[in-house]
Amino acid sequence: RGAARLGGRGSGLGLSIVQAVTAAHGGDVAVSDAPGGGARFTVRLPLSAAAPGAAGRDGSRAGARASTRA
Repeated sequence: RGAARLGGRGSGLGLSIVQAVTAAHGGDVAVSDAPGGGARFTVRLPLSAAAPGAAGRDGSRAGARASTRA
């Protein structure tokens, strides 16, 4: 749904911003020909373990240590 598809003109900053944000997170961006024409952009970001005690998106505490009682 970019500016070209809508008949307008874009500022040309979209891919620059994507590249900067991706690089800041240790990832990269690649472009290749898409089947049937056009381009395919691939953003790759590294996976990392959650910080101990950090809550996930669903509120679970996957990184937290379980407490046990004797």
